[in-house]
Amino acid sequence: MMVAQRQPDRGANPKPRVRTWRPKSTTGCLTCKIRRVKCDEAKPSCNRCSSTGRKCDGYASPPQPASFPMATSPVTSVSPSHPLSCGRFASKEEGESFDFFMKYAVRDLCGFFNSPFWQRELLQATHYHPAIRHGVIAVGAMHRRYASGEDCAAADKVSDKQLTFALEQTNKAIQELTKSPEAASVTETQLKTIMTCCILFSTLACLHCEQQEALNHIRCGLKLMKELIGMVMCLEDPFASLYSHPVTLKSLRQTFLGLNVQALSMMSSTDLAHWEIIPAYFLENCPTFLTPWVSLECTQHYFESLLSNVLAFIQGTMELPSADSLETTDENVSEFVFAQLQQRFHTGIARLHRTFPDVYSRTADADAISVRLICAQVELFLMMTSPEGVRGDRFDDEGPFEVLMDLVVRLEELRVRHQEFAGGGFPRPVYSSTHGPSYTLFLVATRAPTLQLRKKAIGILLKNPRRDGLWDGPWAGMIAQEAMTLEENAARKVLGSEAVEQQIPSQFRIREIRFSYPGPKKVTVEFWNERAIERGERGWIKHFTK
Repeated sequence: MMVAQRQPDRGANPKPRVRTWRPKSTTGCLTCKIRRVKCDEAKPSCNRCSSTGRKCDGYASPPQPASFPMATSPVTSVSPSHPLSCGRFASKEEGESFDFFMKYAVRDLCGFFNSPFWQRELLQATHYHPAIRHGVIAVGAMHRRYASGEDCAAADKVSDKQLTFALEQTNKAIQELTKSPEAASVTETQLKTIMTCCILFSTLACLHCEQQEALNHIRCGLKLMKELIGMVMCLEDPFASLYSHPVTLKSLRQTFLGLNVQALSMMSSTDLAHWEIIPAYFLENCPTFLTPWVSLECTQHYFESLLSNVLAFIQGTMELPSADSLETTDENVSEFVFAQLQQRFHTGIARLHRTFPDVYSRTADADAISVRLICAQVELFLMMTSPEGVRGDRFDDEGPFEVLMDLVVRLEELRVRHQEFAGGGFPRPVYSSTHGPSYTLFLVATRAPTLQLRKKAIGILLKNPRRDGLWDGPWAGMIAQEAMTLEENAARKVLGSEAVEQQIPSQFRIREIRFSYPGPKKVTVEFWNERAIERGERGWIKHFTK
């Protein structure tokens, strides 16, 4: 928005205007500092955070290197001092990569919400666990390499110093992990360190377009999560686990729930057969289900957990309760679970309206729009799923897809408004570790009824160098475009060219898309339409390379 400026007085002896120097305030709350907005510094929580439904993380206090803050209270320090002055790095490159991670990468990794894991706990853990420190340095170097390119996959080169340095740091992290005792004597602290490294390693793999490697790390982390939860439940004093590690069990569970959503949304049938069956207590005992929603972050965690439930139910990776425990027959267990998922959704929506009545009117807040986006995704999957857990494809109702598209466009407008542009006018590549808009656009591009809406989603995917965890935007756009081309060709072959002017008949729509990853920066995609599925024919196989 252009602001009119008062013209200077052009009379005699004009004096140049000198801006009065004032010291920059550094006493604002941590949340406002991260958002780069002016804080009113009200105590104990600032009014700017409270009025927008955010959680105020309090005010910074002098660092205490000897111990990290307790997980039961708000953490007020993320780093003891500038990294280059800490004496914890073996080289200048290590300090620079850590500094880049702390100042720039964290903002992208968090997505649209504050994240205690990325913003606070992970940085604290680097002071006590060398494996995590080297993993963070590797992510900083790889993220810096990714953000400096003009597309989503910078080419590998022998002279690529950032890539070589990131791989060296990854190897150092692995070497630190191998110093741990045998698996039989692994402690809770060591499990948390390994799980944190699984998150860092999966992030590195995604930044390097190695989706299969990322899936392997996520699966390993989910397996360890079940072991860790079982270990904590057996403790005489469960609260003792709060002091064992800077990274909390709550943050690990929320992070892996988000990664599980990404994985379930794109895995092949082969991967699903070897995926971890998520135990009921892992999904059911979500803290935000019973605790008050003090911020939109809590709401996001609730619906992300619910989306993970729904996808696990559809893909058959959810541990269902026994028929005896429900006092019913085996045939009715799925119907009971599906009805419970629907009830949770409607309960969550009612609670959202009650707790944040203005969430639908906050059109300029990315966090509010992001909450509405994940709610719309959960609703769409419930509409497309039968009580038996079989997902149907409803291509006739455009309303839900228009809602998804409208929300994604709003997020994109906010991103463009606040994005720092690189040289040459290209938008800087963005990598978020969260469940972002890339998968939503792919859903619209492959499932929406009209070609106009689908082409709009494909255009946004191809245009923007964005990656949300496992989902690469331009890559998803190419796959969706290929699916639409196959549909159009099949329909024209049978019905003629006039049959696909606005909408492709449902019998020619692609019903199933399966991904496999034969190597780095390579994906093989199999497409099936309804005719091929009914006749037992093999689908189309296409290969894509970055």
